[in-house]
Amino acid sequence: MERQFVSAEELVELIAQATRQAVGGRTAFGGVYHREPDARGCNWNVWTVSSQDQLLTAVLRPAVEELQSRYNLLTTTGEPRD
Repeated sequence: MERQFVSAEELVELIAQATRQAVGGRTAFGGVYHREPDARGCNWNVWTVSSQDQLLTAVLRPAVEELQSRYNLLTTTGEPRD
């Protein structure tokens, strides 16, 4: 499946939506950042808070992996980032 390009703000909201209910409204992660594409072609990841509890980490990781398979990050000017 080809990834859609979305803004950092859209990715943050998608992650929050995917995790909010499972963790009782807590969606504490540091945000998203651009990186070189990985072996799957994904060009972003999330900053996490080192003090996150295990439940949040257990919910966040699979949600992020699912979203990474569907979305790539746009530049701040709206251009796709390779």
